[in-house]
Amino acid sequence: TAIGDAVNVASRLESMTKSFGAELIVSDAVAERAGIDLSAFPAQVAAVRGKRDGLPVRIVRRVSDLKLSA
Repeated sequence: TAIGDAVNVASRLESMTKSFGAELIVSDAVAERAGIDLSAFPAQVAAVRGKRDGLPVRIVRRVSDLKLSA
């Protein structure tokens, strides 16, 4: 079992995919730490329950649209 703030935020972002009609929602902070440029994807400030401030995220409608290099 995993617990903690990061797990809670990840769970809430995953549950938002249906309302955004997306396969993936990635926080800008995670994309930056991973070194992934998601600037081509729509930006949104998501209201995440338990967080006072909105969370900047990128909406990836289809994961196949990601162009990641190994």
